[in-house]
Amino acid sequence: MTYGSESWTVRKKERKKFNAFELWTWRRILRVPWTERRTNFSVLEYVKPKRSLDATIFRLKLSYFGHVMTAKGSLERKIMIGQVAGYRRQGKSRMRWLDNIKKATGLRLEVLKETG
Repeated sequence: MTYGSESWTVRKKERKKFNAFELWTWRRILRVPWTERRTNFSVLEYVKPKRSLDATIFRLKLSYFGHVMTAKGSLERKIMIGQVAGYRRQGKSRMRWLDNIKKATGLRLEVLKETG
């Protein structure tokens, strides 16, 4: 039901959209009218969700990363780590999927390879 979310590169813009959609959904379920001025915090405090949509996507990404890192010598692993030869395009480098993992965990690539 996550529609391949483990392979998404999630930027700040998408993360804000996930959070907005999640809160909109909770407000619809609780039937909170838009005229009632309730904060997002009060809605989440009332619902007490076990895990947010953002956290679920991140958990799936880490699971997928561990799966790919255990496959020694696979093309998918080489592409993910960036060991494929070639040239990059000119300009600012694009945000990669692995950059999301490194930023979220706070670990370097060498440490991530060992844990995977």
